[in-house]
Amino acid sequence: MTTTAPDLTTMEVETWTSDRTLARFGLATFAAVLTAVYFSTPGQSSWLPSCLFFKFTGLYCPGCGTTRMLYNLLHGRPIEALRCNALTLLALPLVVYGLVCKSAGFRLPAFPCTFWRRTTALTVLIILFSVARNLPEEPFCKLAPDGSCCPHSVF
Repeated sequence: MTTTAPDLTTMEVETWTSDRTLARFGLATFAAVLTAVYFSTPGQSSWLPSCLFFKFTGLYCPGCGTTRMLYNLLHGRPIEALRCNALTLLALPLVVYGLVCKSAGFRLPAFPCTFWRRTTALTVLIILFSVARNLPEEPFCKLAPDGSCCPHSVF
């Protein structure tokens, strides 16, 4: 009876692409981004990217204001952070919780609905948020990153 040695290449690939490893990489990347944002001022740092969607369309994307939101949150201004990007601020604890649980090897609680229903609900939420923050009427215009009514709006 002959035995063959395990294929190390396959084992290495499985190790590096496991959920736990990817979650740890995500947490490390998130920590690096938070550190960089803490020591930079949005709008005054040349290395922080501006939103290309806003630059070309004049409309706010779902991510517009995220850097300013993180900056304000890290500097102890939660109300200003909420004004910059409410959706991302509300989703942030869930994302961090998921990454921490996955990186520690804990099983996340099961959701009562299927993956496709969750994905569809999240997609609809993001689209509605994107449309609402570009509407020029109160109270929707308060969702814009600067909190002012949208003079740039094409609606």
